[in-house]
This record gives sequence, structure tokens and C-alpha cells, in this order.
Amino acid sequence: MKLKKKKNALILFLLVFLFFGFLALAQDLEIKYPNVPGAPLPAKPTLPEYIKYLYNFSIIIAGLIAFASLVYGGFRYLTSVGEPTAMADARSQITAGII
Repeated sequence: MKLKKKKNALILFLLVFLFFGFLALAQDLEIKYPNVPGAPLPAKPTLPEYIKYLYNFSIIIAGLIAFASLVYGGFRYLTSVGEPTAMADARSQITAGII
């Protein structure tokens, strides 16, 4: 009985997966991507160009997150008012932002 339930669940999962897969293929796939410097997308991007675009986009986002972490750690260090534990936490935040 247990095997039959697993088999039915697997068949149901595959049917739902196929349904949504065909639904995704049936819709219009024209998407407006934001312009990333150093990786302009042509009218019909190929897979390597798309991967290059995603890589450049992720590098930019990682840089912004690291910068925000440095600023936040610096702000915490300035407002620690000489408290050793707060200063150590702020230094570790700055170190994490650099790494």
C-alpha cells in the first residue's frame, strides 16, 4: 500500500511539473533586462552571453553588499563610544565586509 502511494505521488508530481513546464514554454519569453555595464545583451542572447550578463550582475551586487557592510561596520565603530565589546563587534563586521 505504501509503495502505491509513493508511486501515485510521483506520477502526480511529474504531471504537475510537466503542466507548469509546458505553461512556461507557451508564454511569451520577451523580458526587458536592465543594462549592466560591460555586458550588453543583444536582441537574441545566447546562453554564454546570458551567463556573462548574470555573472557581471552578481559581481556588481556583491560589491554593493560589501560596501554597505563596510559602511555599517564603520558606523557601528564610530558609535561604539569606547565600549570594548561593541568595538570588537564593529571590527569583525568591517573585516567580514572586506573578506
